Formats: sequence, C-alpha cells, structure tokens
Amino acid sequence: RVYKVRGSNALWHHDGNEKLRPWGFYVHGCVDGHSRLIIYLACCSNKRKMTVANLFQAAVAVFGWPSRMRGDFGTEN
Repeated sequence: RVYKVRGSNALWHHDGNEKLRPWGFYVHGCVDGHSRLIIYLACCSNKRKMTVANLFQAAVAVFGWPSRMRGDFGTEN
C-alpha cells in the first residue's frame, strides 16, 4: 500500500494480535503513519476494551491527539 501522510500525528495505525493467546498473552500496538514511530506496543493478559483504551490514553498524554486512527475490522479488539 502506498499513501502519503502529511505529518506526525496525522494518522495512527493500531491493531491487536492473538497468536500468543494459548499462553495467555495478547499484543496491542500502534504506529505513527508518517514517522513509523511505535506509539505503543504492549503484551497484556487480556484484550478488553479498557486495556486498549488505557494504552491509547497514555499514548495521547505523551504524543498528543492523532488527527485520524486506522484499524482493521477484525475481531481481535
């Protein structure tokens, strides 16, 4: 996929991964679309919406609000 992002915090990509679910681990991550900076990457014991919301709130406190968010419509989060 080729696209242009005008600057930092213009677009964040977020997703979750359940490949380690049999061992009780869930990976949540978010990357800035312009700089490719890892906004957050966390290995958690659950995939509850409040867990992801807390990760997002902590990231916003550090980096500021993104203009847009992009995620898939998967069932992981």
